[in-house]
Amino acid sequence: MTELSEFERLVREMRTAQRAYFRSRSSGALETSKRLEREVDAFLKARQEEIEAARLAANMEFDFSTGGKE
Repeated sequence: MTELSEFERLVREMRTAQRAYFRSRSSGALETSKRLEREVDAFLKARQEEIEAARLAANMEFDFSTGGKE
C-alpha cells in the first residue's frame, strides 16, 4: 500500500468513526475515533519528519560538496 493510500484509508476510517460517535455518543465510538485521530496525527508527524530530514540532508550535501559554489 502506498503512503497516500494508507493515509486515505486512515482518514476515511477516522471520519467514519467520528460520524459514528456523533450519531451515538457512545464511549466505544469515542475511543475508536480518538485512536484513529492519534494514528492520523502520528502518520502526519512521521511524514513531516521525513521531509525535514530530507531537506536537512539536501542542505548538508549542498554545503559540504560545493561549498555553495557551482
